[in-house]
Amino acid sequence: MKTIKSLWGITVALTLMIVLTLPGGAALGSEMNMPMSTNSNAWNLIWSDEFDGTAVNTNDWNFNIGGEGWGNNELQYYTDGQNVTVANGELVITAENKNGGYACWYGPCEYTSTRMTTKAKQEFKYGKVETRMKLPTGQGLWPAFWMLGSNFDQVGWPASGEIDIMEHINLEETVYGTIHWDAGGYASYGCPSTDVVPTVDVTQYHVYDIEWDAEKIAWHVDGILYCEANILDNINSTEEFHEPFYILLNLAVGGDWPGSPDAGTVFPASMVVDYVRVYSANADSIFTDVPSTYWAWSFIERLYNAGITGGCNTAPLMYCPEATVTRAQMAVFILRGMHGSTYAPPSATGTVFADVPLGAFAADWIEQFAAEGVTAGCGGGNYCPDATITRAQMAIFLLRGEHGSTYIPPSATGTVFSDVPAGSFAADWIEQLAAEGITSGCGGGNYCPDNPVTRAEMAVFLVRAFSLP
Repeated sequence: MKTIKSLWGITVALTLMIVLTLPGGAALGSEMNMPMSTNSNAWNLIWSDEFDGTAVNTNDWNFNIGGEGWGNNELQYYTDGQNVTVANGELVITAENKNGGYACWYGPCEYTSTRMTTKAKQEFKYGKVETRMKLPTGQGLWPAFWMLGSNFDQVGWPASGEIDIMEHINLEETVYGTIHWDAGGYASYGCPSTDVVPTVDVTQYHVYDIEWDAEKIAWHVDGILYCEANILDNINSTEEFHEPFYILLNLAVGGDWPGSPDAGTVFPASMVVDYVRVYSANADSIFTDVPSTYWAWSFIERLYNAGITGGCNTAPLMYCPEATVTRAQMAVFILRGMHGSTYAPPSATGTVFADVPLGAFAADWIEQFAAEGVTAGCGGGNYCPDATITRAQMAIFLLRGEHGSTYIPPSATGTVFSDVPAGSFAADWIEQLAAEGITSGCGGGNYCPDNPVTRAEMAVFLVRAFSLP
């Protein structure tokens, strides 16, 4: 959520020339087609949070914590869930004007609030991302529903890209949709909803969404298109928007854009969310047994497009997502993740493992796996190629593949997963896998270390560990 610095466009025109402010004050223009949306595309729901429980689902959401200003000189301290409730099918984020004993960048904090993200838990590339919510109004209030590039920790902002699906400030009767990115320096483009929708009473429920594909990002309020950005063929250096993103919800107080609260701002102030939903376009899937509604569909398709897998059957093309992964298959998957889809290992000698003779399935890959120090086998001079891989073993193999054979993870604390105490097998590796955002566990605060890895889970692990496009 950053201060909007771009030049607002007039989105009711059929063709729009946008002007992007680039480093050094140069202007870069590009034509943007702006047809009015009919929302006629068919969509498949692939993930949602309907907030039907009694608490935030931490299998899907994280809490950002702190009061450092968040890049905008914001005034609130984001707490570890103390300012959010879930009840009656609604998520409520409440900003309060109290200190709570927290320190902020300007001194003792004057406000508290909540910022939630799906980072490393639910990430998406393209689709329809939608919420239904009602917002507080008041000088200095800044609620937002937005997205950041999943590589934020690696490349920083704005190179990660940012998609602001809905932002509102102060007492305005408009909302804003904006993108931010790096075009050799900071660049942004966006629109206020008032370009098309005269007024929006944000204190009442409205549906806010983007429809995002390889050509464009389009913003809607209650199904009415009010802004569209052209990202076709990375025009204007928009390659950030062809990568996965994660979702954020927050209610900020103060900051460079809205300014500080005044005497008329009413606290507590609450942002009420009915649901968050993500849809994929109703398109043909690559694999006949992995429809676009399948939970790991996007990861499996990315694994195929990266050349890491050709599936488990060719006529028809199938992936077998629920099948378990053997140690032989794992050697192929991880070495391709490490070296790329065109990698071919040296020919096997048949002398490394007693149970992997020359000519055995994946023998070349298994011996190379050992040569690179990722594995020493399963014991007794064997590799156990047909044995299934557990989630604990996978943590070790993935991190060695990612960081090298000499890598040693930090010691486990025993506090990350309830079923992975300190000192248990692979605990150090499992906690590091979570720390890198490669896994959030198997649900309920557990990791399920002894469960076998399915091919669907393998796709998620590989895409995240090796940052596959």
